[in-house]
Order: sequence, then C-alpha cells, then structure tokens
Amino acid sequence: MARALRPTLLGDHRGQPRHLAFVVGSFVVAFVGYATGAFEVGGGVVFVPVHAASVGAIVGAWIGYRTGALPIAWAAVYASYFGFHAEWAVFGLSGRPLADRIAFLVSPDGLAFFGVSALVLGTVAFAGGRAARFVSTSVAWRG
Repeated sequence: MARALRPTLLGDHRGQPRHLAFVVGSFVVAFVGYATGAFEVGGGVVFVPVHAASVGAIVGAWIGYRTGALPIAWAAVYASYFGFHAEWAVFGLSGRPLADRIAFLVSPDGLAFFGVSALVLGTVAFAGGRAARFVSTSVAWRG
C-alpha cells in the first residue's frame, strides 16, 4: 500500500524542476494580476482571495494531471495566495511605514491561514487533475 501511495504523493521526478517553475509562476501571476488591476478584491472582509485561489487551483490541477507531487500543488496554491498577500503589503498598505508592511507580510496568523487553505484547495485541485488524467488515459476517445 505504501509503495502505491509514494508515486502519487511524490510524483514523477523527471518534471520536478518544471513544476517548481509553475510555483514561482503562480506567485508572479497573482502578484502582477492584483497589482495591475486585472484581478480585483470585491470589497469587504477578504478571507480567501478568489482570483489567487483560482490561479493556484489551476496550477495545482495541472501538476496533478502531469503526475507531479502533491506538495508541489500545495506550494503552487500557497504561492498564489502569497502573491496576493505580498501585493497587498506592497501596494495596498503603501501609506504605512515599511516596518508595518513587513510585519503584515510575515504575520503568522495570515501565513498560517493561507497554509491551511492551500492544503485543502491544493489537495482538491491535485485530486481533480489526477482524476482528469485517469479519465483521459482510461477512456478511448473515438471520433
């Protein structure tokens, strides 16, 4: 049983550097998206930024589809959340002193919340990607 779970959790090691590039790309897309106004926060109290979650989920599903590692999918979702968080610290709190912005950026409560959310959403996205891979390889498409 443990041998069967190992490839699912750790993935195919041939594509790991490329998958790590997706993690960095997830951060960059979220940061630039919010900074340029392509992504917006709807207002009110924001617990989970929808656009950042969507970017992370898409990347996490792609990693699952490409037989990557589950922790890489978690990291991709976390990176997109952190991209939102970093953009907010840099541009959203621009009127505050640098020390306050850095304190906000590394506050343990925000980082922990994004971590738990990344574990949940990353697992769901990864499983969806794996399911899509299973379906696409199991079903014979006839045209």
